[in-house]
Amino acid sequence: MSSTSGDNDINIVQLLDDCRVADETVREDESDSNDAIMCLLFRNARMSAAYYRISDKILYFVEELIDFQPHYSHASAILREVRPVHVLTLGSPCDHFVKTLVDMMAEQKGEASSNTSSSPSHRSYDLKTMPDNLSLLPSKEYSHVLCEHRVKALHTRSEAEGLSYEEHQLHLQSQSINFQMKLTVHALGALVKFVEKHWHQLKGDVAGDLVFYHLKRSTISDHVLIDEMTFNALQVFRTLNHDASFKRGSNSTSREGASLFKLLSQHCRSSLGYVKLRNLMATPTNNVRELKKRLDFIDFARCPSRAAFIDALSEVIKNVSNLNSIFTKIQHSRGTKRDWKLLYTTIYNVLFLNEFCATHKDEVEIFSELNEKVSASLYGLERSIYSTLDFKLQASKNNRPAIKAGLDVDLDEKKMIKEDIFKRVTVAANIVVDQLPAFLKECVVCFIPDMGHVVAVKKWDQNCDPRSMHEFGFQYMFELNDNYHYKNALCQELDKQLGNVITDILEHEHRIIERLADFVLRFNNHIREPLDVIALIDCLISMAKVSFEKGYVRPRFNDSNVIEIVGGRHPLLELTDSNYVKNDYASGGASKPMKIITGPNSSGKTIFLKQTALLVYLAHIGCNLPASDANVAILHSIHSRMHATESALLNLSAFAIDLTQMARALQNAKRNSLVMMDEFGRGTTGTEGLALLLGALRKFLGQGSYCPHVVVSTHLECPEELLDGSMIDYLTLEHTRDPNDDRIVFLYRVIEGKAPSYGLQIASSVQLDADIVRRAQDFLHDFESICPQPSGIPEGYDEESCSTSDLFLRTIKIPDLSD
Repeated sequence: MSSTSGDNDINIVQLLDDCRVADETVREDESDSNDAIMCLLFRNARMSAAYYRISDKILYFVEELIDFQPHYSHASAILREVRPVHVLTLGSPCDHFVKTLVDMMAEQKGEASSNTSSSPSHRSYDLKTMPDNLSLLPSKEYSHVLCEHRVKALHTRSEAEGLSYEEHQLHLQSQSINFQMKLTVHALGALVKFVEKHWHQLKGDVAGDLVFYHLKRSTISDHVLIDEMTFNALQVFRTLNHDASFKRGSNSTSREGASLFKLLSQHCRSSLGYVKLRNLMATPTNNVRELKKRLDFIDFARCPSRAAFIDALSEVIKNVSNLNSIFTKIQHSRGTKRDWKLLYTTIYNVLFLNEFCATHKDEVEIFSELNEKVSASLYGLERSIYSTLDFKLQASKNNRPAIKAGLDVDLDEKKMIKEDIFKRVTVAANIVVDQLPAFLKECVVCFIPDMGHVVAVKKWDQNCDPRSMHEFGFQYMFELNDNYHYKNALCQELDKQLGNVITDILEHEHRIIERLADFVLRFNNHIREPLDVIALIDCLISMAKVSFEKGYVRPRFNDSNVIEIVGGRHPLLELTDSNYVKNDYASGGASKPMKIITGPNSSGKTIFLKQTALLVYLAHIGCNLPASDANVAILHSIHSRMHATESALLNLSAFAIDLTQMARALQNAKRNSLVMMDEFGRGTTGTEGLALLLGALRKFLGQGSYCPHVVVSTHLECPEELLDGSMIDYLTLEHTRDPNDDRIVFLYRVIEGKAPSYGLQIASSVQLDADIVRRAQDFLHDFESICPQPSGIPEGYDEESCSTSDLFLRTIKIPDLSD
């Protein structure tokens, strides 16, 4: 622990300077990804979802999973991962799932809006109208049969043209659609029908018709479940809004504050890697194969002998761009020369990276995966773009892409005629000058598509009449930018001789670019898949560099439900203090699963809880840990009662939030879960708080060998005779007293034992008025003499009530905990 640590949130000013992220504002690519429309269905204890991202125009579906009331953990996880702007479901406002869905969306909105002045969220208990971002679909119009028919008729741009019905069905099955999973098909079909029907309302500023580039399967079955409040308590992410962001509303920018994400993302070289790392950290996984793949790459990347190779790799990755907006422009024929050049540069660098990493593909699985994702079609795309477009020619005024000479004979001939036009126009301009009246000295002869050649002259007087030139043979056409445009006999002769050749050239070039764009869009998935692997490489390189700089170690995984951390350090707090005190943690196997930590305020109890949870969390995103050694069990979920942020949007008190978090842990924690409880029960009277705490602890202990890993910090004195001591370790943070002034000195090392809170001594140490502290000591002495501290069961409670407090049961709604 650090000599400056406390039980409050970490405010690390230095981290903002140490973690050098290229762009302080939230990246545009990240905000673009937050435009998903999701359909979320629940039926017969099973959940499934489908969503469509407007930015990348890809349909995703989640195969149905078992999910349980009342908290719907998987539904909450997919909502947090996708962050949809609009949600669809079937049911009525009275359904429990719909009410819970409203609460989950309000909770996420409340967390996201804690620093802004957003309008209040809807809550299920005061629900009169459905929220604007939630639609209840009519069951007849969106029945399973109709939705299944819509899925079977679904076509994507990546699908080959001219397929028969049977071939089309085989193509859908090749996209991993299992029509036996009725809830999955129902969700996907309902989403497609809704988006098609309401596309003009949903698309916002996106131009063009609805299109589906590709269909992909997503999964959350191997995710470690963590709720939003736990993410906030651990400071995994910390978005800071500008103080005046309320003036711009949803268009205001934000930046990442002192957080774990900011620490790990400081070496990301591309926006793709930055976004990929955020998504990776938002979805910790218990897929051991995936975790080992990431850790193997980190071991490879942090090896000093490969530093030059990794640096060269990062420099190439820097040239890879996010192509979502470029694909949209190309689809609607709005792609500029710069857009096509970025597309070509990205494809070229993808191919270069594949060849550059090929020498290591046998020892690094991710390089082998990249090699598998790079197809022959991608090489064909690169050759087609290179042989079609000329990026060396100077861009035209409208920045249109230029076609290479020699690609099309007819086009080259038209361009030669065009060059001849320019020569003739120059000669014509000299002739026209001689025909001008005396008060005009210069003019310009220009060619306008669909209008032909015109003579442009500047206004010769503020109040001049443009039609006065008619007597000189100039027919007035229009005015633009203080220039009058005319037709005369010479312009008509040029039009007759040369024809509309420039328009022909533009149309010819447009046809070529359209064919190229269709080729690109048809094989866009061949570009996206290797880009996703490269984004993963980018964020893993950043994690590897941080691991090397900070001295992190690779965790080992076990299936014995054992967590052993030796010399653990808090990854954020250690950045501010080089004398940070390391601590161990062991649970499961030969170690007891429950730890109860007592001790003075500011001694580091909360920091130790957060440190333990963060280290376990880091292992489950495939990152090295700040520790001397780590052996981590593969977990199902991480729960916390640690950080209650009150908000008017949530319409819940801090104590109610505490109870809600605790209820989730009690309902969902399994044998291989980690539960962190920081001063649970402090929001009510001491006796009731103790009863609530004892009830929760006895619920966990009552599961015997299935008790999760539980770490508790408290100032309440838990009677040992009411708890199973064979499963509990009592810990405290080491401290001593200064012999000169009786001041408490914190040593921050976790040791066995118990310790009082020393509330009055802490009050003195923070310069609370001495008279107040002295009077408090007198009151305490009087209280102890009048009302001695009870031993054993608190007064007014029998043994059963300590484990089943009526208030606890009424508020949290857990099964009866009586013995």
